[in-house]
Amino acid sequence: MLFREREPFDKLVHESRSPLHRMLVNAIIWIGRLYAAGWILWLILLPLLVYHMNLIPFAGLILGPPVMALISLALICGLLFLLCSLVLWPLAPVFAWLTWLFLAMCNSMVETVLAWPGSHLWVGSIPLWWVILFYSMIVVIILFQIWEDHRKLFYLMASGWLLIGLVILNPRRPDGEMRVTFLSVGHGGCTVIELPDGRTLMYDVGSLRNPDLTRRVVAPYLWHRGIRRIDELYLSHADFDHYGGAIDLVERFRIGKVLCNPTFAEKENREVKATLDALASRRIPVHTIRAGQRRSYGDVSVDVLHPPNERIGDSENARSLVLLFRHAGHRILLT
Repeated sequence: MLFREREPFDKLVHESRSPLHRMLVNAIIWIGRLYAAGWILWLILLPLLVYHMNLIPFAGLILGPPVMALISLALICGLLFLLCSLVLWPLAPVFAWLTWLFLAMCNSMVETVLAWPGSHLWVGSIPLWWVILFYSMIVVIILFQIWEDHRKLFYLMASGWLLIGLVILNPRRPDGEMRVTFLSVGHGGCTVIELPDGRTLMYDVGSLRNPDLTRRVVAPYLWHRGIRRIDELYLSHADFDHYGGAIDLVERFRIGKVLCNPTFAEKENREVKATLDALASRRIPVHTIRAGQRRSYGDVSVDVLHPPNERIGDSENARSLVLLFRHAGHRILLT
């Protein structure tokens, strides 16, 4: 059994209390059992969430029972709405409104909790064999009925295995090489530069045809490479297909600083403002750079070739950052 029954003496004491007191105690115990069951389910499903979505939803530890209750009520009211639409149509609008109300309450609750600091954590990739071994351990515990006698041992083993998967198996180790990867994002651009000393730079992150660029392309690649921090993000210019994925990027990865062309913040549209607001809310510094400047990262140098000091052209394309990387006799031009 998942939860033990009361001892005879405790049951006698409980029955000697007033009906209201017993009702409150029973309600607290019932809610506690719901949360305990929810936490166990959360722990069991966590490896799948991390493997498929790279997400640890701590908010689920709080939201589980109330969300399930509201969704259940919405489903019941939805079914009654359908039945009343067929046989008792004057009551149909009432159940339609109740369905909307319960779903709206659920949505509001989820959005409120997700706004709390630490409500969720984006993590790196974990290997498939690690997931298989985790669920193999669960199957062994169920088949051999180890749960009742070794409950604390199960919690300890499960927590330790999760810690191994999330922390130990996915470190980023500098390999002394410079790796430049041009990600396929369609109409747009995203270049990841891994430096020999372990730092990571990125040049642009945007696409016109792929609004989920960061979630579907950029983040999976970075996690696969064991990258959890972008030391410097270069935004070449303020066209959406070159910066549109920045907001999702700062939600999933730590960003050291952002470097952009001098006119990036001057473009008056809500996407640019939202991007700058997202950077400011996380206290990520934004600096402008222009032609003639040079940046050094160990034995890697970066020359800024464009834009010049004077303002040119009427479009952001004409004022885009052009960078020349030099390393070990090789040159890479990012235009």
